[in-house]
Amino acid sequence: MKNIVKSMTIVAMITTLSWSITAKEVMKKVYTKADRHKTQKFDVKMNIVNKAGEYKYRFFTNKKQIKKSERKGLIRFYKPTNIKNSSLLTVSKKGNKNQWIYLPAFKSIKRLNTKERSKSFMGSDFSYIDIAGRELNDDKHKMLKEDSKYYYIQSKPKNKKDSYSKMELIVDKKKFIVLKIIFYDKKGKQLKTLDNKKFKLIKGSYFAVLSIMKNLKYGGNTKLEVNEIEVGKSVGYIGIKSLK
Repeated sequence: MKNIVKSMTIVAMITTLSWSITAKEVMKKVYTKADRHKTQKFDVKMNIVNKAGEYKYRFFTNKKQIKKSERKGLIRFYKPTNIKNSSLLTVSKKGNKNQWIYLPAFKSIKRLNTKERSKSFMGSDFSYIDIAGRELNDDKHKMLKEDSKYYYIQSKPKNKKDSYSKMELIVDKKKFIVLKIIFYDKKGKQLKTLDNKKFKLIKGSYFAVLSIMKNLKYGGNTKLEVNEIEVGKSVGYIGIKSLK
């Protein structure tokens, strides 16, 4: 009996030692490193491939302003011609996200509701809420396991109206960057996977420059390639008036 108790104590100690950092602490480091530069600008090529292998390209700029109490992002498409100047504004304040879209063909600005934010972003495998991004306190984080190179984390949305029931992430232990995310639908089935294939180190921060979102439900995928990155420079005004 004493040997059994002793063995259980040792196992408990090993488990405690191996999880010397919590899942929330890991994700806090991930978000902190991603937000290190308070202004960011990206030039992005989007390649959308459907189940039949047909593809289409879209090109856009993505500007970000990051403050302590507020995050803003403005995406504007500049190619092809049929979607040129279409734009998306995202404003996040203390976990509350609001998005507005401008489509030149209709010459009007529309605020997206909760259901609309879960829909496809400009025909891609990313939803509008994927583009908005997540914040540390949007989810409850749990450590599934870890090895010498990676943390394996489960993140469950606190908001029951969220598009996903949970996400499973693989995080690099040295760089604190997310390498892969598996998204689960409301029924607990795998819906999409995001693989961040390549990163670029710029002024102390790693940025994903090649990402692929695979749609496990409908087939097809969307590839994002970042061609140019600027950090720490003015990105100008970001707000409702900048949509048009």
